[in-house]
Amino acid sequence: MTTDSHSRPADPAARVRLAATLLCVVAVAGMVGEWLQLYRGLLRQLIGAASTCYLLIALAGRTTRPRYQGWMVTALGFCWLGDMLGPRHFLTGVVMFFLAHVGLIGAFIAGGIQRRNLRVSLAVIALLGGAAAWLIVPHVPIAQRPFILVYSVALIAMLGVAGGTIGVGAQRLIPIAALAFFVSDLCLAQTAFFRGSVAWTYSGYPLYYAACLLFAWSVSDRAAGSTA
Repeated sequence: MTTDSHSRPADPAARVRLAATLLCVVAVAGMVGEWLQLYRGLLRQLIGAASTCYLLIALAGRTTRPRYQGWMVTALGFCWLGDMLGPRHFLTGVVMFFLAHVGLIGAFIAGGIQRRNLRVSLAVIALLGGAAAWLIVPHVPIAQRPFILVYSVALIAMLGVAGGTIGVGAQRLIPIAALAFFVSDLCLAQTAFFRGSVAWTYSGYPLYYAACLLFAWSVSDRAAGSTA
């Protein structure tokens, strides 16, 4: 029997990752449908389905980078907890997402960064993120400000460290995902602290889940472009 020397080993978890991705996309589309008032009362179930999907994708990732996978699964696990707990207990959700950002930073470092890009990215993002925090924090209820300030530092640091992964082949999905996560948080802040339309929250859902899907897929060497 002959085999194609250029063929790659079959990935038994690939179908699981693909099915979970499709289900996540359907669930997010369902969230938009709820915003359009096509139906009501399904948001929590849709969030649960979509969030479980991205976590499953990360767990099913086929990788030669176990430390990276461990950090990323931990980070997405905290995202999952934030999704489940945040709608009912806002500050609990903030704490979970703070821990998620710590996990993401650990994953980025474990996956590899370029120090020069990291320095530039941290400087630029610190300025932009600081300006955003300066605009948002005065609108946050006083009792919540310490939590939001600490969370904002973690979010800005996560985006800054993500910029340090630019140029690292196996990390090519990270900067895009981190930026989408950051923008989705700005959308949520519009509704939570500026009394903006709930449309801001619903517009943030696709960005947030796109970010989590990209983070989850980055665990797979083949998707991330790793040659390790």
